[in-house]
Amino acid sequence: MKKSFYAALAAMFMLAGVGQAPLVNAEENTTPKVQETPATDTNKQPTEKLAPQIKLTTEQKEELATLFEDKLAVEKKIIDKYAEFGVMSKEQATKIWEHKQNWLKQLEQSGYMMPKPGIFHKKPSGE
Repeated sequence: MKKSFYAALAAMFMLAGVGQAPLVNAEENTTPKVQETPATDTNKQPTEKLAPQIKLTTEQKEELATLFEDKLAVEKKIIDKYAEFGVMSKEQATKIWEHKQNWLKQLEQSGYMMPKPGIFHKKPSGE
């Protein structure tokens, strides 16, 4: 039962295109400019770069919101089909869908910025 659940989940992510690298047009560099925080002491060289401070515009946030809503609508259909075909139970489908809705809420709260590692999935202590 667990194997079929994880196989269904993996297939769903593959169908949704999770993990695919975006294509970038070489002529059109759309990488946002990074604003680095300067070192406080001018005599000392910073040993490592500080995290970039990137702010998305309202228009960019709206565009991302639309894309994520479309993505989740497709994932909802896939989850429902897996439940319909008996690959997973309706309870499992509901649990996955609730997790995805929670993920979207957290993404909205972060201003649609990519999450830092571990922000949505906490590792158990001791690892």
